[in-house]
Formats: sequence, structure tokens, C-alpha cells
Amino acid sequence: MDSTKDRVLKNLRRIDGQIRGIESMISEGRSCSEILYQIVAAREALKRVGVEIAKQHICQRTSEGEDMEQEIEKIIKIIASLS
Repeated sequence: MDSTKDRVLKNLRRIDGQIRGIESMISEGRSCSEILYQIVAAREALKRVGVEIAKQHICQRTSEGEDMEQEIEKIIKIIASLS
């Protein structure tokens, strides 16, 4: 879990930098297409973080022997809403 946690936190810090970059782009008056491209990149990065967290959660719970059917369905719905 610690390596996953470290990886997720590292990715979130990178995403934070992307968001700050988008703010700067807007302040500088950069083109709409450049800004939108960066927004798409940040959204995709957030999706990857969400999937990583969900994967870790499922693996952890199944290794603990918990019944995961309802939990997996809930997580799948959340992931689907990210698309």
C-alpha cells in the first residue's frame, strides 16, 4: 500500500502543478486550444489516479476475504462516471 500511496501522492502533486499551469495560461491569455489541451491532460491524469485507488481498494479488500460484489459494483459506477 505504501508504494501505491506514494505513487498516488506523486501523481496528485503533478496534477496540482498542471492546474497551476492552466491558471497561468489563462492569466497570460494563451489560446483556448492550448488551455483545453491541458485541461484534458489533467482530467486524464485524475482518471488514472482514481483507477489506481480503486484497484488498490479492491485488491486490499479481497485479500482480507471480504465479500466484494456490492463494493465492486459501486466502484465500477464511480469509475464509469469519470468517463
